[in-house]
Amino acid sequence: MKRIKTFSELHEAFKDFKLPSYWLFRGQSDSSWGLHPKCSRPPYCLRDDQEMFTLWKRNAIELCDNPPDDDWHWLALAQHHGLSTRLLDWSSNPLVAAFFACKDNDDNDGAIFAYLGSKYIMPQSFKQASPWDVKDPSIFYPFIKNRRVHNQRGSFTITSDTKTCFYDQVQDNERIDKIIIDKAYKQELMFELNFYGINWGTLYPDLDGHSKLMNWYVEYGDENFNGA
Repeated sequence: MKRIKTFSELHEAFKDFKLPSYWLFRGQSDSSWGLHPKCSRPPYCLRDDQEMFTLWKRNAIELCDNPPDDDWHWLALAQHHGLSTRLLDWSSNPLVAAFFACKDNDDNDGAIFAYLGSKYIMPQSFKQASPWDVKDPSIFYPFIKNRRVHNQRGSFTITSDTKTCFYDQVQDNERIDKIIIDKAYKQELMFELNFYGINWGTLYPDLDGHSKLMNWYVEYGDENFNGA
């Protein structure tokens, strides 16, 4: 397990994941956290996640101009808007994962997980199967017209066992690695990512993201920031 304290060390660590090209990356701002979907964490674990999704969907339909055609994309939409689901967010861009590893919890080390999976939910399955039919860990690429998902190069993993850490469910023919981002380096890395166009505004391309970006500049002392 590598501990990162400089951008050159991060760049060197990422070399291990250049090939094959379908590695996925996830950042978590506290390295002690396991890979658990939100529905498995208290207090959400006290309710059945499928039941909660059904209730959410019933009321969400009238709020969607272009509602999804299947439960896979309804579930992705629910995840995107903060519902506790059994999906875990991943990105094909390791710098996006680095951002999420650093954006919060300044007093704790962050972590980047790199995952090379082998099972995928194919488009023909969207109409034939339910997300709750999945057994082994699988990768789901959503087809959603959503700028956040696009800019974050987003995808999801899903598994039937939401209580066991995803790290411990990886199959023998798969691989998952963990990189530690030293807490003393997290905010410096945030500025370096910003230089390369990875920031609140680009990953959350809406008014919320724009506001977070401006607040971040003020909070971390960029006196020359002019709103550009």
